[in-house]
Amino acid sequence: MNELELHDVFRYRGLGFTGRALYFALMDGPRTPRELEKTGVHRRTVFRKLKTMSQLGLVVAEAGRYSLVQGASLDGAARALGTFGTRAKQLRRYAMEREAYRAWKEGRACAYQ
Repeated sequence: MNELELHDVFRYRGLGFTGRALYFALMDGPRTPRELEKTGVHRRTVFRKLKTMSQLGLVVAEAGRYSLVQGASLDGAARALGTFGTRAKQLRRYAMEREAYRAWKEGRACAYQ
C-alpha cells in the first residue's frame, strides 16, 4: 500500500476501507453512484460515504456525478473525523511492543512495561 492508501482519513472510525475504495475510484474521474457500486461497495454505503465525503469537502456532485475536489485536505478531513494521528500512534505502539518483546526475549528490563 502506498502512503495515500494508509492516510488517517481512511482508518476505522474515519471513512474506512469503503471510503478509500470510493476515493480511489473517483481519482480516475467523475462517477455516478451506480458506477461506484462496481467497486463492490453496497449502494447505501456508497450514498452514505459520498454524503460524508461531501460534508468534509472532499467530493462535489455535479449533474449526478461525483468528483474529487482538487486541493482538498485529507488531513483536515481526518481531523474533522477524529482520526488524525492514529497511524502514527499505532506505529509508535508497535515499536514499543517490539522493543518490549526483544527485552523479554533477551531477559532484560524494558522501560515500556
